[in-house]
Amino acid sequence: MAEMGKKGKSTEKREVEALLAVIYLQIKNYPTPIAGCDEQFNFLLAERDRLRDELEQLKRSL
Repeated sequence: MAEMGKKGKSTEKREVEALLAVIYLQIKNYPTPIAGCDEQFNFLLAERDRLRDELEQLKRSL
């Protein structure tokens, strides 16, 4: 991640939080999958984990 000021990191944090909220909503409303067989659902879970990790990094840097 490139160096940026607190304002830029705050903006990025809000953007990641918004993306994470969208992912949570998509997971919540996703039709019941067959465990391990639904690529889109597995992608949403992986994206959720990635965004949570990114958000934690941003929080630590503020």
